[in-house]
Amino acid sequence: VRGGYNFGAPGDRIDRSGEVWLAVTSSKKENAQWEPREVAWLDGYTTDDERFPAFSAAVGIEKLTLPVKFGSKPGKENQTRKYRVQLWFAEPSAAPGERVFHVHLEGEQVLENLDIAKAAGGARKPLIKEFTVDVTDGLDLEFHSVQGQPLINAVRLELIEN
Repeated sequence: VRGGYNFGAPGDRIDRSGEVWLAVTSSKKENAQWEPREVAWLDGYTTDDERFPAFSAAVGIEKLTLPVKFGSKPGKENQTRKYRVQLWFAEPSAAPGERVFHVHLEGEQVLENLDIAKAAGGARKPLIKEFTVDVTDGLDLEFHSVQGQPLINAVRLELIEN
């Protein structure tokens, strides 16, 4: 079971492989919680990669908790499960060094000094980072700024152990 959350997107969608992507915005929360409450939502900037024709993002985000809907059975919503988590990024315009931040997943730092533009080879190029994590009561992420405002475009979850 797999699916994703797409931050700032204009609506839910099903991709070519049949995966469901839920749009998350200030008016369509999908039970997600974030801090600060007022983040900037970017919608519809394009990338140079045909696999990712357009991106949206939450900018200035510091904390994010996502409900784990994908693969939860009724009555077992709070059972610990192992997930493959993909964090999707694409820098809209900043040059390397202008946006740098740390990412924590379930309380553990998983990315240090992430510079999307540098790691992806420039602006408007996608960057996907993948991790395996145990999740019980929602997926918790934290973003700590080193330079500029952190951003995230999407989170994809895949249940790998029920």
